[in-house]
Amino acid sequence: MFQFLLGSVLLWGIMTPNCDALFLGMASSLQLKKCIPLELKVCRQLGYNQTKYSPQLYLSSRRSEVIQYFGLLQLTKCSDDLLFFICMSYQPICFENYDQVIPPCRSVCEHVRDGCLPIINSYGFNWPQELNCEALPDHKTGVCIKPSAIIKNQIHDPEKKTGDNSVLSTKKVTSCPVCPKSITLKRFRNFKRADFAIVAIFQRRMTSADGTTKLTFRVAKVYKSGKVPVPSSGSVQLWSPNSCICPKIQLGRAYVILGQEDVKQNQLLINKKIIMQETTPRLEKKLMKYALKYQYRLRKRLARRLRKLLRSKKN
Repeated sequence: MFQFLLGSVLLWGIMTPNCDALFLGMASSLQLKKCIPLELKVCRQLGYNQTKYSPQLYLSSRRSEVIQYFGLLQLTKCSDDLLFFICMSYQPICFENYDQVIPPCRSVCEHVRDGCLPIINSYGFNWPQELNCEALPDHKTGVCIKPSAIIKNQIHDPEKKTGDNSVLSTKKVTSCPVCPKSITLKRFRNFKRADFAIVAIFQRRMTSADGTTKLTFRVAKVYKSGKVPVPSSGSVQLWSPNSCICPKIQLGRAYVILGQEDVKQNQLLINKKIIMQETTPRLEKKLMKYALKYQYRLRKRLARRLRKLLRSKKN
């Protein structure tokens, strides 16, 4: 039922024309300095209750359909920043002493797009044109807002900014730390210690309310598997207990992945020991070399055990 509803809203919202003269005329006559009450009550969850007239909101004649569509999309939990991004795009926060509309940062848009675009594409549609990430300011070169700017219903004045021009919060916010230097596939022992080794293409990311994150990959080749089965083709899921994933990976790219498994939970894990490197012919050649070496040693070990067992039976 949910898939039917989402598909229907996608068809209704995405296929409607982008804008019309009525809303263009409204946008040109708006007083951008004026703060108005929020129309989207769901945005009050973020801790603000006043907004400005947004170009996205009034240039789009299908704004209500797009908002409804993203509301349904939020049920999929495709991105933990989805609500923030939609609210800041269609109901941007308003400060009485600041005249400009503050858009979400480009990195926020890209994070939401990377998480939710596979779902949108699965219904045969594209990312909405008015939510073009490339048109948004980068936090290093322009004024924009990030999720960390809102905490416990308190928001800093936009005049007080960080060195990278993103709006500050009143308290220090716990965010993902900078990823440490990633482990790479340099030695055979890396392969030997891993429970599984695959080459796969990153397809989708989903983060639940408790922070548990699931990454979905399309398997291209399996070089090693343990007690948790890894399909030779199709999709496979990797699990992390939190939303901060290291190393950073990009949607649609192919990666060499070596990691650990949780037999009790029947899961492949993302942890500090995981190796995720964007694949190259040279890297896959090394992976094949290690796989053959591992299989040879495994057969040799099994042969020794078999001979020992046969000798014990003779005695």
